[in-house]
Amino acid sequence: MIATIVWRSKARRHIVGGLTAVWALAMLALKPNLLHEGNFLDTFAYFTLFFGTGVAAYLLRDVIRLCWLPLAALGAAFFATIGSDTAEIMSALFLGYGLLWLSTFKFGGLRAYIGQNDYSYGTYIYGYPASQAILALSPDVNILSLIAATLAVTLVLAFMSWELIERPALSMVRSLRSRQQLVPRKRLTPTAVPVSNNAMARLAVGQQAETQPSPPSATSLSDALARRPSRPPTLVPTEPEKAFDDSRLRARLAKISRGQHGLELQ
Repeated sequence: MIATIVWRSKARRHIVGGLTAVWALAMLALKPNLLHEGNFLDTFAYFTLFFGTGVAAYLLRDVIRLCWLPLAALGAAFFATIGSDTAEIMSALFLGYGLLWLSTFKFGGLRAYIGQNDYSYGTYIYGYPASQAILALSPDVNILSLIAATLAVTLVLAFMSWELIERPALSMVRSLRSRQQLVPRKRLTPTAVPVSNNAMARLAVGQQAETQPSPPSATSLSDALARRPSRPPTLVPTEPEKAFDDSRLRARLAKISRGQHGLELQ
């Protein structure tokens, strides 16, 4: 309800900016840390810190620049505050900015594989239950063994979730959407005009140049988000191959031909 009211408000940019500032001040005042008494307020503030950092990064995506220099400064501040009340705040800023900066790299074949196999949601929802189950079975496990075992179990669960639940569900949704979009349309065919292959090629190249978008410059977080890899084409149901529609080219050539014919008559 609050989000709907804010979104419909004409001053939503100012409201969102004010709420972000209030959230930042609240985090500085509460200094979230799970080593406190562990009551509901402390736990809520701790998770609000990390979730809120991601939300704030999205809201400020037009002004955040992703490069190594701010990352080095945040890393130095984080290591300097280890053991203090502000360690968790610096941890959220350093880890959050570091992950966003790291996501701007290509990583070769790994990027292509992740683009077709998205285990992020499964990792997100199964990581915590996996770690708690391991702690329940082995309370004396050290931190490095806990991280390694949690990672192994979580990746297996995320793989099963993607292959058995998420991928089939996404394919079903895309199949339903493609069926709704496959509406037969009447195609208007202009008067046949003799067209040479060279003229067709020149017009096709001109249209492609007009519609070709210029590559964005990844200077801000918003640019980096815009350059995220799209869903793999293998998940989208393939449609029957359609013949090349040259009606627009022929219409333009017919118009040009009529104009030249008029000049010749004059």
